[in-house]
Amino acid sequence: MDYLLTILVIFGVLVFVGYPLANPRRYTIRKFVTMGDPQYENLASAREQAFDALRDFEFDHATGKLSESDYKNLRTRYETRAATILQQIDTLTATQSAAPAANAPKRRAKTTPAANHVCPQCQAPAEAGDRFCMKCGAKI
Repeated sequence: MDYLLTILVIFGVLVFVGYPLANPRRYTIRKFVTMGDPQYENLASAREQAFDALRDFEFDHATGKLSESDYKNLRTRYETRAATILQQIDTLTATQSAAPAANAPKRRAKTTPAANHVCPQCQAPAEAGDRFCMKCGAKI
């Protein structure tokens, strides 16, 4: 009896862990950028550096190593830098996802009316299955 229960638990864990691996299409990122792209890797590295600096400033300010005025100045500068980098990454991913690969299968255009797929709060376009707005987070 104990062996049967153990086998069922192990099987359940394997199914739970292996499900995303068996169905990779469902768990893919919409904006796909190859990790071998040097421009993307440079932007990702700069993004991580900006986020690390922001965390360091936050910690230094919390421990009293950084004055209030210096903290506000540095935080504003690095938030602006991080926002610029994120916009560049979005632009890069948009251009790469707009140009499909030669061997990629072509998808059919959705025939659902576009009026039903707009955020009621910010009027951003939404896809048919979205429950929340990707821009403002409002419920659709």
